[in-house]
Parts: sequence; C-alpha cells; structure tokens
Amino acid sequence: MIVYAKAAFYNDVVDDDRKRDALTAQIIRDFPDTKISRRLKLRAEGKKLAATLVAGARFPELAGQDLSGKPLALSTYKGKVLLIDFWDTDCPPCVFEMPSLLKAYARYHTNGFEIIGVSLDTDKAKLERFLADQKMAWPQLFDGQEFDGQLPIKFGVDAIPTTYLLDGAGNVIARDLRGDDLEKAVAQAMTKP
Repeated sequence: MIVYAKAAFYNDVVDDDRKRDALTAQIIRDFPDTKISRRLKLRAEGKKLAATLVAGARFPELAGQDLSGKPLALSTYKGKVLLIDFWDTDCPPCVFEMPSLLKAYARYHTNGFEIIGVSLDTDKAKLERFLADQKMAWPQLFDGQEFDGQLPIKFGVDAIPTTYLLDGAGNVIARDLRGDDLEKAVAQAMTKP
C-alpha cells in the first residue's frame, strides 16, 4: 500500500510527525477493514494512552504471560512500589541501565519494591541467558513480537527503554528515570505511606 509506505517514509526518514499522522489517518479512514488499518488504529490509541500517563495518573491494567507461560498482572502488585520496564537485550541503552535497575532492586526489594520487565526480545532462549547472566530476578512479560506485541502497542511504546515508576496505589510517579534518578525516586516512594 503506497500510502502506508509514504507514512513510514515520513516517520522513519523525514521525521515529520504531522505528515505521518495525516497519512495514517487517511489509511484508517479509507481502508478501515484492513489489517494495517486496524494495527495503525491500535497504535494511535496507544499513543493517546501514553500521553496521559503522567505523574499522578492511574496506570491501566497490564497483563500478559511470563517466560514460563504463567499469567502475570499488574493488579497483583497492589501496595508495592513498582517499576515497569519495556526493554530488549539488543538495546544498548536498555543494557546500559541494567546496573541501575539491579542496584535499586537489590536495595529496596525486601521493603516492597518490584520490577516487571516487558521484554521486546524475539529470541526467548537469548533472553533467558541474559537474565541468568545478569542475575535479574524479576518477572518478564514476553510474547516475542518486539514492538508489534500487544503491550508495546497498547502503551504506545515506540522507543526503549521506556519505564514507568508506580506507587502502591498504581499511580504514575515518574516516567523514564535513569541511573541515580531512578534510585532516588524509588527511595522517596518507599518512604511514603
């Protein structure tokens, strides 16, 4: 579909969001029953949702299957300070941030800090090796579909790492914290009732 190729061109090459969005809207309007149109509509809804996930906003339910195929849901973490981390083992900035996550987890986990990884990897065995090598004990949601997975689309994730720090009530404290800023925010969240 030529219109889709043009939209991708404006997104990937020219970096013109206005023209990309206009072409995306045209595809959704003119070809509503196509697979591409349905996917673009879901992505647009995800972008709208992501724009609302600011400090103080309630984070919607996040659910999927962990690496062993067991269901995992955000709702089971009520009362915990929680970091949701969209990442991938092939993402250098994601791997660069792992020591910060490991440090915060080691320091605050026994006091109620949790992490849920949402892996955008495609190779499950590679992901499992990485987790073992890094001694990452927190659960990982995984469907092997990269950015086309249900959760990245639902939450408008188009770049990684994307993180959300949530309080015990499931409200967003901050987004995309890195390094020392993450540990400081976790420490502060752990002191609040």
